[in-house]
Amino acid sequence: MRKWILKIHLWIGLASAAFLIVMGLSGAIIAFENDYDHWFSPSLWYVTPQPQRVSQQALADTVQQKFAPAKVVAIYLQDSRYDLAQVYFLSNDLEVHVNPYDGAILGTRDHGPRINEVVNVIHQLHIRLVHIRIGSTDIGKILVEIAGVEMLLTIPTGIWLWWKKKQYKINWKSSWWRINWDLHSAVGIYSVLFLTLATVTGFFISFENPLYWITKSGPLERVQAPRSVQPNGTSHTVDLDAVLRASDEALPNAVPVAVGFPRGPKGVWVIQKRVPEDQSRSVHSTVYVDQFSGKVLKVEDFNQISAGYRAVRINRSIHTGDYWGLPSRIVLSASSALLAVMAVTGVIIWWKKLAGS
Repeated sequence: MRKWILKIHLWIGLASAAFLIVMGLSGAIIAFENDYDHWFSPSLWYVTPQPQRVSQQALADTVQQKFAPAKVVAIYLQDSRYDLAQVYFLSNDLEVHVNPYDGAILGTRDHGPRINEVVNVIHQLHIRLVHIRIGSTDIGKILVEIAGVEMLLTIPTGIWLWWKKKQYKINWKSSWWRINWDLHSAVGIYSVLFLTLATVTGFFISFENPLYWITKSGPLERVQAPRSVQPNGTSHTVDLDAVLRASDEALPNAVPVAVGFPRGPKGVWVIQKRVPEDQSRSVHSTVYVDQFSGKVLKVEDFNQISAGYRAVRINRSIHTGDYWGLPSRIVLSASSALLAVMAVTGVIIWWKKLAGS
């Protein structure tokens, strides 16, 4: 039986090796995809936290006055990060970075950072390998899904094969072949928990329907945003700080992440907020506020939406390492890189066995 399991393990590993190397290395890189711009452009991003902040309305007014006639259309408030600048997006596509503690303008950009373009290419490699479509069929995505299913078979067969010798250590003084075998065995067993977690969550990213079936619920239903009602004879809009206070009262214990400004007389304030249960990179709780009265028109709470959709988002957050913050991103990045190591050492084992047969 061991002979057949070994063959299954080797051939499945060989069939998916190239894909796993690409997915492993790309996954290790994109674990920090939201951080690269901060690291490469620190003068635009990092600030020294102070006890007091300038009011949000005063900050918006400062940006509005300096860059008129362009208008502020949105603000990114940096979630719960107190060491980062706020970003103001203007109607002329200018991006303005502002120190929220003293109102100083740290810099502007009229285009996205180059590093983000590079990371986005790597991200696309990770989720679809190649961008090829035949009709509506995404070939690259199917290849990734197949590789994921193969990993689900490779992990248990690998554990079964490891169990006989239980190789924990690497004998660096041995032959290169033995070192490669030790490396494959030791790295595999030490990273098996994290590789399993990444593989299972990756599977449910590719195949979401089982999560909806388990939770007996459907996908998120998108509904039209409410509209503001302009009183006769007035164009006065409410203060931004009052809008944020209203959103805090409507959805307490949630951190404001971004603010969308009203567009036109029927537009509303859109305050995106993060509840503790939602740790995905894009937030899913929103408060809509009438621009004239300051009345909360609608609240979308992550905890109240479809259970299946919450499961989908939480699963994705675990896969990316966002759910437990920086420590989990470090661990998952390292384990993703080790996946590439496993694929390379596995191919060498296969080649040696084939050459010796």
